[in-house]
Amino acid sequence: MKISTGICDTAGQERYRTITTAYYRGAMGFILMYDITNEESFNSVQDWCTQIKTYSWENAQVVLVGNKCDMDGERVVSIERGRQLADQLGLEFFETSAKENINVKAVFEKLVEIICDKMAESLDKVRNVTTII
Repeated sequence: MKISTGICDTAGQERYRTITTAYYRGAMGFILMYDITNEESFNSVQDWCTQIKTYSWENAQVVLVGNKCDMDGERVVSIERGRQLADQLGLEFFETSAKENINVKAVFEKLVEIICDKMAESLDKVRNVTTII
């Protein structure tokens, strides 16, 4: 199976919030990322998750990622807090380092996997619908 992906990086900044809502509608998956060395970025996760749920396709899949795990000495958000928030929001969770290429590929592979699983599940539901005339 061939899968095509595209990435739109909004950097999580407030000024992109209105622009990004247009991108939400066509997206099947999201990587919601925060900086483990920045409490404010972690605190914004729930707001961004709400935006995704409000403006995206109802079956859009989301993965929560704590980035910069290579900077453990500057960490302000524990891995436990990240996991707990992911559990609370019903999301897959990873910690990554874009700089050191830790878990980056795994995040994308997992997101594609859960998107494909959700699509297959949706197709199965459509196939199982019986039409009564």
